[in-house]
Amino acid sequence: KDALYTHLQTVTAVTSLIGSAIYPLQAPADKSTPYVVYSLTNADRQHHMRGTSESVFKNLQFDIYAKTDTQADSITNALLNALDSLSGVIQGVYIASCLATDEDDAISEPIHGEGLGIPARILTFRLTYHEAARAIHAT
Repeated sequence: KDALYTHLQTVTAVTSLIGSAIYPLQAPADKSTPYVVYSLTNADRQHHMRGTSESVFKNLQFDIYAKTDTQADSITNALLNALDSLSGVIQGVYIASCLATDEDDAISEPIHGEGLGIPARILTFRLTYHEAARAIHAT
């Protein structure tokens, strides 16, 4: 997750739309739109006869909140362009692949029950990366 966050902070197409407003789990309560919240929805590690492999598969969800549908679409497209098919080494992590798997429209709940909800999009990516083998020590 940290490697993708770092990558997104370097993508001008993303930062020109939301600046540095990318948050893990939830945005600050006083944050106005637009912003993106990301979270881990699932993680799988492959196992074989000799233990856990170094391959990790994670599903990451990006919730995009915007002032308008058009702005939400622009941010969605910027994230798709920045992350879909991403691979390589980022922050010392070898990313084998990052693939968009799901995209949904949403409307967030009105804040404090006032007004209308704000336009939102939900993107899910399947990230495959390799981590160093973890040492197992007998105690």
